[in-house]
Amino acid sequence: MKDSFTIRTSVKPQLMKKILIKGFFLALTGILLLFFGGIFLPEESLQVWGAPLFFTGIAFVTFGLLPFRKLTKLENKPVALTVNAMNEITLERSGMPILTFPQHSIQKIEYVEDPQNYGMAFWFIKPVENPIIVHDNSYKLVTGFDADLFLPYFSTRSVKELKEWLSENDADFYEL
Repeated sequence: MKDSFTIRTSVKPQLMKKILIKGFFLALTGILLLFFGGIFLPEESLQVWGAPLFFTGIAFVTFGLLPFRKLTKLENKPVALTVNAMNEITLERSGMPILTFPQHSIQKIEYVEDPQNYGMAFWFIKPVENPIIVHDNSYKLVTGFDADLFLPYFSTRSVKELKEWLSENDADFYEL
């Protein structure tokens, strides 16, 4: 029996491809807007519309490539979920804790997926009030799939391994 257990996020290649294609077309729209606006608009129009055209084009490029950059960063530095010897589950980014909650407060863990997102969903035992301790205030707690807590980008295999480890190492862990 090990004292701790760790799983990490993983980004599906299909999601990366989808985000890259969508981002490419948004960025291309911004580049074309800048290029053709700069070439074909007369100087008088550019004096009035140049700044809005420029910022609109840059916004298209930024919003097109930012989601891909975030997923690439997550792929290079995955988020880890660790169960320690004190039966606490901690979500960590670059070795720094993001949030912690006690293992005994979990009622059910499931892998959930829809066309836009996938990951691990937690349902907590209801009499326990706010079992989550947030260490990093910049982290946005995500709920969805009618779950109390949703952690995106954890694979089916990760969820299965976590459930197996919890059931093997904690006699009190159960799922309804």
